[in-house]
This record gives sequence, structure tokens and C-alpha cells, in this order.
Amino acid sequence: TRLPQFGLSYIFDIIEDSDGYIWVATMGNGVYKYNPEDRKIKHYMHREGDDVSLSSNSVSNIKETSSGEIWFSTDRGGVCRYNKTEDNFTTFSEKQGLPDDTAYKILEDKNRNLWFGTNKGLVKFDPETGQSEVFTTDNGLPGDQFNYKSAFVSSSGIFYFGSSEGLISFDPYQMQKNSCIPSVFITKLLIGNKEVTPRSENSPLQKSILYTDKITLNYDQASIGFEFVTLSYVSPSANVYAYKMDNIDDDWVYTRDNHNVSYANIPPGKYTFRVKGANNDGLWNESGAVVEITVLPPWWKSPLAYVIYCILAVLIFYLWFRWYKSRSEIKSAEKQQLFESEKEKELYSSKIDFFTHIAHEIRTPVTLINGPLESMLEMNITDPEIKKNLQIMSRNTSELLALINQLLDFRKMDGNQMQMNFVSLNVVDILKDEYQRFEAMALSENRHMELILPEFDIYVLADRSSLIKILNNLFSNAIRYSDDKIIIKVEPGEPDFKIVFLNDGQLVPAELREKIFDPFYQMKKDANALSSSGIGLSLARSLSELHHGSLILEERDGMNCFVLRLPVAQNVEKSDTLSLNEDFLPEDSVIDDEKQNTEVVLIVEDNVELLHFMVDKLKQQFIVEQAQNGVEALKILEEKNIDLVVSDIIMPEMDGFELCRNIKSNIEFCHIPVVLLTAKNDLDSKIEGLKMGADVYIEKPFSFQYLLAQLTSLFDNRKREKEAFMRKPFLPVTSMGMSKADEELMNKLIGIIEDNITDPNFGVERLSEIVFMSRSSLHRKIKVIAGTSPADFIRLIRLKKATELIIDGRHRIGEICFLVGINSPSYFIKLFQKQFGMTPKEFEKQQRQSS
Repeated sequence: TRLPQFGLSYIFDIIEDSDGYIWVATMGNGVYKYNPEDRKIKHYMHREGDDVSLSSNSVSNIKETSSGEIWFSTDRGGVCRYNKTEDNFTTFSEKQGLPDDTAYKILEDKNRNLWFGTNKGLVKFDPETGQSEVFTTDNGLPGDQFNYKSAFVSSSGIFYFGSSEGLISFDPYQMQKNSCIPSVFITKLLIGNKEVTPRSENSPLQKSILYTDKITLNYDQASIGFEFVTLSYVSPSANVYAYKMDNIDDDWVYTRDNHNVSYANIPPGKYTFRVKGANNDGLWNESGAVVEITVLPPWWKSPLAYVIYCILAVLIFYLWFRWYKSRSEIKSAEKQQLFESEKEKELYSSKIDFFTHIAHEIRTPVTLINGPLESMLEMNITDPEIKKNLQIMSRNTSELLALINQLLDFRKMDGNQMQMNFVSLNVVDILKDEYQRFEAMALSENRHMELILPEFDIYVLADRSSLIKILNNLFSNAIRYSDDKIIIKVEPGEPDFKIVFLNDGQLVPAELREKIFDPFYQMKKDANALSSSGIGLSLARSLSELHHGSLILEERDGMNCFVLRLPVAQNVEKSDTLSLNEDFLPEDSVIDDEKQNTEVVLIVEDNVELLHFMVDKLKQQFIVEQAQNGVEALKILEEKNIDLVVSDIIMPEMDGFELCRNIKSNIEFCHIPVVLLTAKNDLDSKIEGLKMGADVYIEKPFSFQYLLAQLTSLFDNRKREKEAFMRKPFLPVTSMGMSKADEELMNKLIGIIEDNITDPNFGVERLSEIVFMSRSSLHRKIKVIAGTSPADFIRLIRLKKATELIIDGRHRIGEICFLVGINSPSYFIKLFQKQFGMTPKEFEKQQRQSS
């Protein structure tokens, strides 16, 4: 009866186990387990990745051992054991030490060892330990490849296996191991892949390598190799070797077929090469063969070389230490010199700062002297003696101011803050003017001064005030230090010309001709002279260098000769006009002293005398309030309506810059013009003041007439701007020259009024609520900015809007009055005529004619 459960499988082996189960092995379809009692079949297959499944689906033999275990030999799966309890399989293959994964018929000996053939020899396998022993042609077999089902145990216990080379028989219980320990020898030494013998050139061998246990190699012989052999002749091809080079190999290196080893570029040092061998049955000669190797270092790495290196290192360190010490001393000296230089600069700077501070402090009392002098000189004084004395006082005040300005100019030069204003100048005319100024002084000192000029004019690009300062210092120096004769002459040339000052005074030694241009330097004979500040020549040279020229002292014809060299042209654009000094007020300026204004001026000055003097002078023209610092001034601004603030800069508690910033950042006061008075006349201070929002910046000492002219001009300009805004329909609010904050406020007010322009009831109350200002604050602000009340300002905006609607031409006059919130046409016409000097019809006709 055919059993269909097995299908068309290629059956290769069948057995019945001791439990009555029938096992069927197939080629390609795994193993079947058949129970004859219930006729049930269980099919076992190989599953990829499952280690406890059948090792292969191609099973060639089934064997039940004496212990009842079922074993299977497979193609490409080694052998596997069926585990009855777990109903799975345990595999033994090449991974577990078998020589091949193809196993043939299995036999069992009395010692329960399993014997089976493979394609790579005969295997004796111990199921208990999993250890295997392989027999090959090296052990006397005629061939290593066996066949399917070609194994048999005779009644006498002889095993028979069929191989590709014939039938093999042996008694598994009579097999003996090779117990002879093999001898191991090193047979060859190779250096650079060449065999070395005792007779070779530069050979390290004194005798054959077979009898050598120590060798010494030079550094250029460090690439070596060895050949070795194990003397076991039972199966020489089955012999195994192991070698190791101490200090190079971490562990033994095993080999079967390779009987040699090589090492390349061994570092200098001591090494031990060891090699051991085993016979065909794995019996090892543990002592093996040993060679001690010493590789010598090159001469530059020898002990003597290192001693020399140490000596050289010590010598180099010594030389470096000496260099470092010398360099440190030089650095220390340079640092000391730099420190002394910095101290000198600090002392020099302190001296300059002190004199500059004193000069600033002197400016205020000079202002107090100059102000009353101006007033007295303007009086009609008939007494010639008094008038002469006043003129002497005025002249000396001007000289004192010139000295102060010279010191401040020197400070500017020192801080690189001097600005040049190059204009076209006639040098001949300037020299004539300066010569006439100093001629009287020369005569009073009994000096004979001669001016030699060319017959033609010389025009140059120069800063007028700086050029005059240079000439003033040279004239003054020539008169002060000459004995009798002074000669000034011009030497024309291109691209430079020269102005030469000769005097017959005591000759300046050659070694001091540069020294006299140092600030505050005076020759010993002049050290106690009170007439010289010691900065005139230094300032003159610095100003000449700013003109890209030079000023030097030399000797000509036995006389001291100062040579001023200046270029005719400058690498700058020529200014169209000269800058006027802010202290200068033209003599023909007309100020109406009788004019009485209602403007309120707040004067802020910490110097009480100057404060009272200014108050006395200005109260003839304005209503005057006074404060001694910025804090007091802010309190007055909060309490009273102030139209203009005149403030000093350097004050206690709050200076003028801070006061100006507070005024211009406060919406209540930002419309108020600010005039700053100060002794700080440097460019940075002026820029800072203008950045804070100052309208005018006046230097001390100042002309009172100039100050009064500035205040009057500010008020007149504001008044004209307000009148123009009121009278001209299309003039924008920006035309009134107000601050940015005021401009934003006015635009906001105009926008609110225009948004509510059709509402006839929209008035001051509603406007103040929208802008979050009280009626009084709003009234004061609009009154100051626009010169009118808030009610009149709202009406003005309505009328200006009406002019826009008239020009638009889409509405009649009778409609426009209602569109701008005026409910009476007749009242609208009356207001329009009063504001702009013409009726709406006349305005419309005028606009049509102009377009």
C-alpha cells in the first residue's frame, strides 16, 4: 500500500527506532517520523535562521546509537542529533570543528564514538564532548573522499568504509598514537631576503645557525627572516608549527604549511625568537628552538650620541638663558624708558590740561571785564584821559583773550582737533597788515624792522586765522629776541614759497635749534622771562605742518633765521567763503535798543557776577528770569511760561547739556529755543550741544551785542514763521522751524481736527481729551508754537481745509462752510476774509487765474 503522506519524496534511508517509530530520510525534503499505531506522520524540515531545526533537508543516513539517540548525516549540514524531550535538533558542522559539512554513513564503536566519512577525511566523533579527530591521507588513508551508504562493521569488529580510492578497513580498538616528541631546528637566517651564512660578507654568524643561540645585528640589518623544521616522519605534512618573537608578537602564531617567517625594520633592542613543533598526532615539543637577537642602534642613537646630545642641550640652554636674561634686561630698560616717557607725557598732559582749565576759567571773568568795557566805550565820554585808559584796558583784554585762545589752540593741536578752512589768500597783503600791527611795538623796543616784498601778489590756499597766528608768533619772537635789526622777506617759488624772519639776536646753538620748538621750552637765559609762554613756536610749527609746510630755524649771515615754508596749493577743495568767528559782530549791525518785547528769557549761569550782569543788560529788552543751575531752571520752566533759555554749560548739579536734553525731550518745553554759552570752544563740544538740540552755541568771552543780536534774531524768525503759517493757506506746519517732537504734536493735532472737521461742536475740550493734555497745557503749547489760542487754531485748520475744497472745485462756497464745521455761510465768509485778506470767491478767482 502506497503511503501518500510521504508524497513523491526521494527516500534515501529508513529505520525503526527502539520506540517503534519509523524514521524516513529524504534527499531534499527533510525527515519524516511515522507512528504505525495511529498512522500519524510528523515532518521535520530545515528552517533558515532556526538553529534547533534540522541542519539540512538533504539527509543521507539515519543512525540510532546504543544510548537510544537518533543521529542524521546530511549534505551541507554536517551531522545532527534529535532531542527527544525538546523535539528539536542539535547540529555539529564545520563551525563545531568538523572538516566538512557533507557527512556520509555513521558507525558506532564500543566506546560510543561515532565514525563517518566526509569529503575531507574520516571523522572519529565523541558525542559526549563534541570533540572530533580527523584521519586523512596524511595518516595513511588512500583518499579523503567517501561515498553514500559505504560503511559496515564486521562481526569481528573491523570497520569498513568505501572511498573514491577503494575500500578501507581498520580496527578502531587497535589504533595507536605517535608518541615520539619531534625535534625542532632553525635551518636558515635571512637578512634582506638573502640567506646569511658564517662566510657571508658582514655576517652576524660565527657558526651555523643550527648551533647559534645569540646573534647581534647592525641597525641596517633589522629586516630578518628564519626557516625552521620539525623532524617527525610519520606524516610530515601533518606536522604543526608555532613561533613567537618576544617584544613583537603578543601570542604564538600557528602554521602548518609555512615553515618560514620574516620581520621588517625591527627597532633597536633585544628580542628572543622562539619556534616549537608538533607531530601528526598533535604532540608538541614545547622547548623548541630559541635564538636571542640584539639589534644595535645607529650611531646617532647610541649611548655616546645621547651623552653628546645632553651636553649640547645643556650648552644650548645656557646660551638661551644668557640671551633671555640679556633680552629681559633690554626689555626692562625699554619698559622703564617707556614708563618714564609715559610719565613725561602724563606730566605734559597734566600741564596742558591745567593750563586749558585755567584758560576756560579765565574766559568768564574776561567776559565780565569785556562786557562793561564795551558798554563804557559806547558811551559818549569826552574826557580824553579816561577814553585812553579804557582803550588801553580794551586792548589788553583783547591781548589776554588772544593768549587764552593761543593756549586753547595748542590744546586742540595736541588732541588733533584743529580744523583747517582753506581759502584763497593774498600773502603779500596779510604780511603788510601784520607788519603795520607790529611796527609800533618794534619802535617802542628800539628795533629796526624791514619788510622786503616781491613786486607781484602771491595767492595761496591757506587757513587765514592759522596763518595769522603763525605770523604773529614769528613777529613777536623776532622783536622779543633781536638786538637791533629784523628783516622779513618773501621768497617766491613753485610749488612752495618761503617767508623768512631774520633777527640779529644771540645765535641759538645748533643743538638747540629743534629743541626750541618743544612746548614750554625756554633757553636758560630766558627761563625767568615772563613775557613768553613757551608754546608760541610749537603752535606755529604745528599749524605750518597742518598746511603741509614746515617751520625751521637756521643760521644766515650770522643771524637767526626762521624759515616758514608753505605750499602754494593744497590737496583740498577751496572754501567759497571765510568762516566768521561766533564772537564777531559787524560794527554796522543795527540793534534797536528802544525795542520793548514781552518775551520771557531764562538765564542759567553759575557765576553770580556774570549772571547779574547779563540780567541787567537783557532786562532792558526782555522779561528776564534767572537760575544758577539746571535743576533750578527746570523748576522755573514748570512754574512759568518761558520763551527762550540762555544757559552756561559747566554748572553744578545739572550742566547745560543735560538741561538742554531735558528741555528738548519734554513735550511741554521742547518748543523753547536754547542758547548755550560756554568757555568750551572745541568742535566736539559744539557738536554735542547741537545734538542735544541747542539752537545757538556762543563761546565765552562773547560780545554782548552779538548775544543780543542772536536772541532778537531767534524771536523775529519765530514770529515771521508763525505769521506766515497763519496767513498763507498752503504753508505746511514744518515751515515754522520747530523741533521734531513739536512737529509730531502739531501734525497729530491737525489730523484730529481734520477727522472731526464736519462737527461744528468740536472744540478745545474735546481736543484736549483726545491728546491727553489739560486745557492749560494745550493752550500754552499751541500759543507758543503757532502764536494763537487753541480755539483760533481749530478755526484756522477749518479755514485751511476750506481752501483745499475751494481749489478742488467740486463744491460750492455755501456747501464748503458746512463741510468744515461752520454752519453760517456769512460768518464763514467773514472769517475767511479776516484770515487770508480776501473773500472765498476772490480766492477761487485768484487760484483759477494762477492755474
